[in-house]
Amino acid sequence: PGEMSEYYGKGVTYRYFTGTPLYPFGYGLSYTTFEYSGLKTNASSSIDGCDIIQVTVTVKNTGSVSGDEVVQLYVNQTMSATVPVPQIRLADFSRVRDIAPGASQEVNLILTPRYHSAVYNKTSPTYYEPDVNIEKGDFMIYIGGGQPGYTQGVQSMKLTVATAQSLSKCSNQD
Repeated sequence: PGEMSEYYGKGVTYRYFTGTPLYPFGYGLSYTTFEYSGLKTNASSSIDGCDIIQVTVTVKNTGSVSGDEVVQLYVNQTMSATVPVPQIRLADFSRVRDIAPGASQEVNLILTPRYHSAVYNKTSPTYYEPDVNIEKGDFMIYIGGGQPGYTQGVQSMKLTVATAQSLSKCSNQD
């Protein structure tokens, strides 16, 4: 009672699920199709752990009717994490409304340090006072109309944290 590991339910909850989901996050019906292009950020390939990253992508309606699209930004930091982290994490999203056939719209999303941080369970005083850090190393960002690996046309980019930081030291935690 009162003591619960941050990783309780590993392999059971969505955060650490490694199987194939029946309905991946972002799954839904649309009467038109969209294409993503021109992924760019305000960051160089190497960032400080406390940097806020602005992510921009162009969304084009390639279908024959007007439609809405929910543009989703995901993070995967499993490539260099030293502690357990979620397989994929939704960092930001924006609904783009009523894009006409053939029309394009630029969409801006924000990646704050919290969404590429990790909980250090061994140095956390209790589960409700986590020691949260942004680790040095590589991570991937993905932007598209659904969860990467289950949605076509997702754009991706690798970024590198050059300077590790404690999230508590970042003035822009969220």
